[in-house]
Amino acid sequence: MLPMSSGEKKFKIRKKKLGAYPYISVVLSITLALFVIGVFGALVIYSKELERIVRQNVKIQIYLNNQVTDAQRTQIEKSLQAKPFVAKDKEAIQYISKDQAAKNLLKKRAKTLKISWRKSFCTMPTW
Repeated sequence: MLPMSSGEKKFKIRKKKLGAYPYISVVLSITLALFVIGVFGALVIYSKELERIVRQNVKIQIYLNNQVTDAQRTQIEKSLQAKPFVAKDKEAIQYISKDQAAKNLLKKRAKTLKISWRKSFCTMPTW
């Protein structure tokens, strides 16, 4: 080592550590990891629940020809009921006749039909 002269000042250079506060970075990284794991866990749990709800509420409508007899219709109902993906309760398969379907449609759309009827018959033509 060289002797220092009186005019030279001794500077001690200290290297700065990358993580000046390592405890804070460890706590933050563990907290972030646990948060991400919790979010993904909640998504998995809720996606299973959503899948169950969707599977229970799937409704399919089948339209039959006019030539289908009651015996054929009953046979179709029984073959559908035997499928493993069809629910086993009484209301799983419902037969709605053509006349009943028309009545149901009119009940649902009565308000819309009344409004459109009034508009078409009660307005004055513009010239």
